[in-house]
Amino acid sequence: MKKILDFKTLIAIIGIALPIILFIVSKDIKELSFKNIAVTELVSDKKISDESIKVFFDNEQVFNLYSISSVLTNTGNVPIINSELLNSLHVSFQDSVKILKYTINTKPSNIKLDKESQSNNTLILKPDLLNPKDNIHINFYVTSPNEKVLPKITSRIVGGEILNLNMDEDIRQKSDFKNKAFASFEGTIYWMSLIYTIIYIFIVFWAIYINKDMNLDTSLSKFLTFFFMSLGLICSILYLIQTK
Repeated sequence: MKKILDFKTLIAIIGIALPIILFIVSKDIKELSFKNIAVTELVSDKKISDESIKVFFDNEQVFNLYSISSVLTNTGNVPIINSELLNSLHVSFQDSVKILKYTINTKPSNIKLDKESQSNNTLILKPDLLNPKDNIHINFYVTSPNEKVLPKITSRIVGGEILNLNMDEDIRQKSDFKNKAFASFEGTIYWMSLIYTIIYIFIVFWAIYINKDMNLDTSLSKFLTFFFMSLGLICSILYLIQTK
């Protein structure tokens, strides 16, 4: 008897977990991740002891010069278009930082990207489309009197989020698993109801035709029967409510 109940418990757990797992991995996730990959100090006024030495960058004298490499990646599992970005993408530095030059590479290379400088410390990007795993790689040359020179994204996205990752954090791509049957809440409820019905029929069939010594009149068996039937009924009601 104990073995049979353990088996039924295992089936019940699978019946509960499978639709929920499929619903989670099938859910549309709209997400961009911004990360500073590397920062290099090229010039520092603290390391120049001779005042007669002057450093120029594109004919502009600089006392501190930094090279910064950053990347913006669509880490979600759905495409993102420009109209979903509120006020486009603002890559901003602190007020003390001045952008001297920047270069941009995209992957894939055919991403249409409008760009402009709103001020000395902000770069505005307007990509037409970013599919999952598409990325924009930016190399900055900046000058600043202090060492806090890393930029961040200050924009927002409709129905999603933009993450500012630390340099020690990994860029994690969300699952691109897609199953339309589980992509909606009502679809998951429907399949949970169906799975519970199948489990109940299987247990009754097994008890009647395979293991005829199983006693369906025990209190625990009655409880399990009521449990499965009640969950099936509740799931069916929820499905009907959701589809109105």
